[in-house]
Amino acid sequence: MKILISKNAEKHLDSIFDFICEVNKKAAIDVYNTILNGIDFLIEQPEMGAIELLLEEFPCAYRSLIVMKKYKIVYFIKDEIIHVSAIWDCRRNPANLLKEFVD
Repeated sequence: MKILISKNAEKHLDSIFDFICEVNKKAAIDVYNTILNGIDFLIEQPEMGAIELLLEEFPCAYRSLIVMKKYKIVYFIKDEIIHVSAIWDCRRNPANLLKEFVD
C-alpha cells in the first residue's frame, strides 16, 4: 500500500499545527506527529477506519480514523493507494465536513 496526502489535507494539518503552535509549540509538534503516525498506521490496516457516514453519497467509500479523540483522518482506498483527503478537527461542525468535499 502507498499513501497519498491531498493538498487539502496538508493544508488542514498545517492549520492545526499553526493554531496549536500559537499556544504551545511542543504540543503542536506532538499533535502533528501523532496524526502522521495515524496515517502511517493505515498502511498496516487500511480498512480499520469506520465508513464516514457524512460522505456516504460520494462514489468512493470514505473512511475516517479518529486520532487523539479530536482529529479525524478522512481517506479512501483505490487501487492499493490510501488517499488522505482531509484532516478534520472533530470539534468543528460536522456539516462543514461535507462542505469541504462539495466545494
